[in-house]
Amino acid sequence: MSETQSKNSEFPILRATAMVSMLVGVVGSVWLTLYTGRKNESYLLLTLFVLWVLSPFAILLFANRRLKEKTNLTSWTLYMLMIFVAVASLIGYSGIWNPPGTHTAFMFLIIPLILWVMIAFAIPIAVVVSKRR
Repeated sequence: MSETQSKNSEFPILRATAMVSMLVGVVGSVWLTLYTGRKNESYLLLTLFVLWVLSPFAILLFANRRLKEKTNLTSWTLYMLMIFVAVASLIGYSGIWNPPGTHTAFMFLIIPLILWVMIAFAIPIAVVVSKRR
């Protein structure tokens, strides 16, 4: 098989796991965001939080659709990022990792930022490394 074959052919189980984890991560993250902000009277603020929390998921789904030459390495990196983002989001938003003395909103602001930085480094690195092979 060539290195740039169909994006679905090399890792079918990993791809399916990534897609299911993204679905669970999106639904769980939205629910946790809405549940945490249920007493907030500002619908605009709650909407902005939901959009910010969903942004790492959206960029990964966008990358999955738009990467032109998806090699084995870039596919594997993308699918592993999808799983990691889903798990980290659910754990982070659940309150398990909340540092003592921080506001509840802190985790909903910092986790997407950290995930964005991770995605911004991991995908380009995987693309560059896979082109050198």
